[in-house]
Amino acid sequence: MIQGAPSPPSLALLRVAKQGVPMIYQEQEVGSYDYFRRMFWARRRLPELCRGTADYTGVRAPDGVFAVLRTLGGSHVVGLVNLSAQPVEGEVTLPGGVIPAAGTTLHDAITGRELAVTGRRFTWRLEPYGCAALRIGRPQEGQMPAERHR
Repeated sequence: MIQGAPSPPSLALLRVAKQGVPMIYQEQEVGSYDYFRRMFWARRRLPELCRGTADYTGVRAPDGVFAVLRTLGGSHVVGLVNLSAQPVEGEVTLPGGVIPAAGTTLHDAITGRELAVTGRRFTWRLEPYGCAALRIGRPQEGQMPAERHR
């Protein structure tokens, strides 16, 4: 990222999905409070994002999309971040060791979207600078926080 350039809120997923403690600078959440709130809610509800192993090369995603697979035990979360100012829709391919059974559902812990998948490939759309934290199989526990009205 260019020094001094604004940080799109979607880059928060990069901070949340990478190993270690996420770094959020003072007032970085201004204007994106609800988004950051959903991100950290997802991190608390999906232990794969906090404690799981990270595979930064196993998931294939469309050009301009950062992808990471976080695994803890038999649970998997795929983090996707669109790094461009254009919407991206394309095929995502999971590594060979992660093959969802027929009828398995992907649950996006950030937007609440769901998609039934069969096999290692699926199509996902990300808005400009959009992101997804896709849990394979069962959804995260608890209810996503509602947006705060000011």
